[in-house]
Amino acid sequence: MIAEKRFKFSSFCLTGSASIAAAASGIAGIVSISLFAAVFAASWFLDTARLRRRLPPRFFAFAAIIYLCFAPVDRFLLSSDWQCVLLHAIWFAMAARLATRAGDNDWRPLYILGSIQWIPAAAQPTGTIFWLCFAAFIVSGISSLMLFELRRCVANLHAPVKFADEEENTKKNAFHFRAFFTAITGIAVAVTAVAIPLFFFFPRLPVKSAAPGSPEAASSFSDSMGGIKKLEIGRSGSAQDPDEIVMRVKTDVPIERLPYNLKWRGISFDNYDGRAWTLLHRREQQPAAVQGGFYKLEDSAMGFELLRQTFFMEETSINTIFAAHRALAVSAEAGFVRRDLSGNLFAQNPAQGKAAYVVVSDATRPDGDNISGWNPIPDDIRSTWTQLPKLDPRVIRLAREITHGYDRQYDSARAIETWLRSNYGYADAIPSIYKVHESGDPLTVFLFDAREGNCEHFATAMTVMLRAIGIPARMTSGFLAGEYNPIGDSWTVRRKHAHAWTEAWFPPYGWIEFDATPFAEPSANPPSSRFFANLASAAGLWLRENVTGYGAARQYSVISGFFTRVNQAEDRAGEILSSSAKRARVVFDLFPFAAASVKITMLIFLLIIVFGIFILRRKRRSVFVRRVFRRGKQNPHSAAADFYAETLVFLKARGFIPEKAQTPTEFARSLGSHPAAPALLDLTRF
Repeated sequence: MIAEKRFKFSSFCLTGSASIAAAASGIAGIVSISLFAAVFAASWFLDTARLRRRLPPRFFAFAAIIYLCFAPVDRFLLSSDWQCVLLHAIWFAMAARLATRAGDNDWRPLYILGSIQWIPAAAQPTGTIFWLCFAAFIVSGISSLMLFELRRCVANLHAPVKFADEEENTKKNAFHFRAFFTAITGIAVAVTAVAIPLFFFFPRLPVKSAAPGSPEAASSFSDSMGGIKKLEIGRSGSAQDPDEIVMRVKTDVPIERLPYNLKWRGISFDNYDGRAWTLLHRREQQPAAVQGGFYKLEDSAMGFELLRQTFFMEETSINTIFAAHRALAVSAEAGFVRRDLSGNLFAQNPAQGKAAYVVVSDATRPDGDNISGWNPIPDDIRSTWTQLPKLDPRVIRLAREITHGYDRQYDSARAIETWLRSNYGYADAIPSIYKVHESGDPLTVFLFDAREGNCEHFATAMTVMLRAIGIPARMTSGFLAGEYNPIGDSWTVRRKHAHAWTEAWFPPYGWIEFDATPFAEPSANPPSSRFFANLASAAGLWLRENVTGYGAARQYSVISGFFTRVNQAEDRAGEILSSSAKRARVVFDLFPFAAASVKITMLIFLLIIVFGIFILRRKRRSVFVRRVFRRGKQNPHSAAADFYAETLVFLKARGFIPEKAQTPTEFARSLGSHPAAPALLDLTRF
C-alpha cells in the first residue's frame, strides 16, 4: 500500500511539474489553467477506475472527435497563437486520461503528454518557477519510471514484492530505498548533463509582447527617472527610494576604454515654456526598420568605435528604450521599436516582465577641429530646436557675454558649459530661495539669485543659452552610467542616478552631448565593503543573462560565437600544419638523408605497436584459458553450493522462502508435492 502511494505521488509530481511550468510560461489564460487545475486535483481523490468502468468503450474516440471540431474555434476565437492551442489540446487529453485511469498502463500516455508540455514552456523566457519545476520533473520522472518498471516486473512474476516495511519480509529481501534514491540521483545528473546542451541549442521563440494599452505598455519611465511629456524644472523628483535599482547594463568594451562621462539616454524635450520642458513631437513617430533580428536606426556610423550594451530592466512599467548616445540598432527583444522626431526610442508593445535587450551605439568621440561654422544647419533643425519663450533679457545678455570672442559655435558651446560648471554649485535638495520665487522663472532664479541647483537647472540653463545665440539644442534626461561592478563587469543603475544634460547640433556629427552639471563622476571602483553585494549582484545577473533570460538573441550570439571559435581553431590548426610542413621541407632540402631517416623511424614505430598488440592478445588468451581450466577443476561441493544459492533466489521470487532455523533438507521436504521438491532434495544430498 505504501509503495502504491509512492508511485501515485511520483507520477502526479511528474505530470504536475510539467503542467505548472507550462502554465507559468504565460501561454495559456487563467480560465484554462483553472479548469485543468480543478480536474488535476480532483483526480487524486476520485475513484477513477470505477468511473472508467461506467464510461462507454468508445469514450476516448468520441472525445477526440469533439475536440478536433473545437480546435479551429480555439485557434481563431479564443487563443492567441498555436502554442496556446497546443497546450489546450495537451491539457484536454491529460484531463481525460487522469479522470479515467484504471491501471498502470494509463500512466504511459500521461508521461508522454507531460513531457511534450516542456516544448512550448521552454520556448518562452524561463524563470525561477521553470527551473524548480524542471528539477522536480527530472527527479520525479526517473522515480516514476523506475517504480513503473518494478511494478511491471512484479506483475509478470504474479507475486507481489515484499517491501521493507512489511513484517514478514526478511532483511535480505527488503526493498533497498537507499540504493533506489542513489540511482535516481545518478540518473538525474546524467539526464541533466544531456539536457543542458539541448537547452542552449533548442530554438527559442521571440519574447511575447504586451498588448497595446496594457499597463506594461505605459508611455515611458516615471518622473523620478527624468520625466516624460512634461518636466517641470526642479519638481520632477519623487519620494521613491533613491537606491532602488532601475536596470543593470553590460558592455562589450572594458571600463578603461568606455567613453568619458557615459550616460544612458532616455528622453529629449523640444519645447520650453519658461517653467517646464515638454515633448510636442511625440506623436510623429517613425517606424524603425528590422534587419537581422535588430531594428536598424542609422545607415552608417561616424567612426569605427562601436559600443554594444545589454540592458536588463528591473522596472516592468518602462517602455522607454535606453541607450548610449547615437544608437545604431536595437534588438527585437525590446518589442516593436518606434522612434519619434526627437530621436527618442520606445517600444510600442514592450516585452512582458523584466525586459532585456541589446543596443549598438556609435561611441566615436567628436573632434572639435572637424567642426566649423561654415556647414549650414537644416531649416527643420533650426526651427524646431531654437524655440524660446519670452526670456529675461539678462539671460540673453549673459549668454552673449560668455561667448564673446569665440568665432566657432562649437567653442561657444564649450565656453557656456565651462562657465556653468565653474561659477555655480550643485545641490541635491532644492534651495529655499526657489520657494520664495515660486511664481517666477526658475531659470532666472538659478542664474542670478540662487546660483546653485540640480542637474535640471544646469541642463536648462545651457540649453536655453545655446538657443539664445542660435545653436540648436535640446534638453535630455536619462541616467548616469551608475555603479560599476568589477566582479560582473556591469553597471548597476539606481533611481538616484537619474540625470539631465544638453544635446547640441553640430555638423557633421549631428547631436553632441554637453553636461554642465559640476558634480564628480561616480567612482568606478566600489569599496571593499561592497564585495559580497557585488558578488551577489554578479551571480544574479549571470543567472538572468544565461539561464532565465536566455532568448533568441542570446542563443544566436552563443551559437555564432561557438562556430566562430571553431573556425578560428581550424584556421589556427591549418597555419600550424602549414608552418610545420614548410619547416620539414626546409630540413629535407638541407639534409636529403633526413627524409629516409624519418621513414625508417616511422616503420620501426609501427612494427613495435603491432608486436605489442600481438603480445597483449596472447596474454589475454592465456589468462582466459587458465580461468576456464581452473573452473573445470573446481570443487564439486562448491559448485553444488553455488547452484543451490541460485535455486533459492528463483524459489524466493516464486514465494517460497525458507525459515531461519530450517536446514536445506528440511526446506526441500517442506515443499511437499511441488515439482521442484524431488530435485532440490537430491541436490541437498550431494
